[in-house]
Amino acid sequence: MRDPPDREQVVMMKRTLNKLALTASLRVLPGIIKMAARRDKRVRDHLVSSNCVVQLRLRDGSCVRHYIFDHGRISSRSGIHESPDVDMVFKTAAIALSMMRPDPDYAVIIDALKNFKVTAGGHDRHVVWFGELMNKVGAAGWKAGTAMKDGSTRYTALTNGGPIFVYVAGGKILRTTPIDLDSTDAPSWTIRARGRTFTPRRQAVPSPHALSLKSLVYSDKRILTPLKRVDFDPQGARNPQNRGISGYEPIGWDEALDIVCGEIRRMKRQHGPGAIAVFNPAHHQWGNLNYWLSAMLRFANLIGTTRIAFSPRSWEG
Repeated sequence: MRDPPDREQVVMMKRTLNKLALTASLRVLPGIIKMAARRDKRVRDHLVSSNCVVQLRLRDGSCVRHYIFDHGRISSRSGIHESPDVDMVFKTAAIALSMMRPDPDYAVIIDALKNFKVTAGGHDRHVVWFGELMNKVGAAGWKAGTAMKDGSTRYTALTNGGPIFVYVAGGKILRTTPIDLDSTDAPSWTIRARGRTFTPRRQAVPSPHALSLKSLVYSDKRILTPLKRVDFDPQGARNPQNRGISGYEPIGWDEALDIVCGEIRRMKRQHGPGAIAVFNPAHHQWGNLNYWLSAMLRFANLIGTTRIAFSPRSWEG
């Protein structure tokens, strides 16, 4: 009888099988996207909204495939593309497979993103577009919302202040309310200790700011244009003593960007390259301008900043 494979051989076999599975998954990905587009108009509409080249590859270069999106059509080829608009790089085939699952473990995804086991390079708008496409493909055919007697549709929104119900009609938010849990929701936890039973009340407890989000969307006090203090001249009298006292005047985006760029240069010139600090929050706001694989962090690297120590305030921490 042959000796059973040792630990190293088992690991190598798993790696080989994972690479074969990843190669097959990357090859059938266009078909999966096309199938989702046939099932769901949201996927079709998103698919035609951008033309770009997306490349997915392993860090060691052993598995590479790129996809050409052209007016809703998809084609793919094996090998490196000379100038992809998006370049997603996975540390291992196992990580790539875990992130491409139709029912991914988000703890695995968070770990991969936080610890740079996957990176995303290229044009930010194309990176975001491709991420949104894959989210829509994963949710193709899903039905959202509950029809209400008043003709509105009730949705559940997981805000950063707690989950709420959002009632929508005609594309407009009618109202938001705290969630009422009923028999269709998952059961609450129960702890039994020292002869007693503890179970939470069946109600949602959102923060007050979560219940004011309709105003955030529709308020006539929303700031829709850059504002500058009326007595602030970035090239002359700055009048810092009038902060909080003087009024503001609207300015154009070009002028606002010129002021910001000028202030970045001034800070570095007067106070040194470490005068600007950048903080990345612990909670998972995956916006393009916020987290570790974001435009903000790459911009900070370009201009040179001091990074604030990462906070451990996080559910998995």
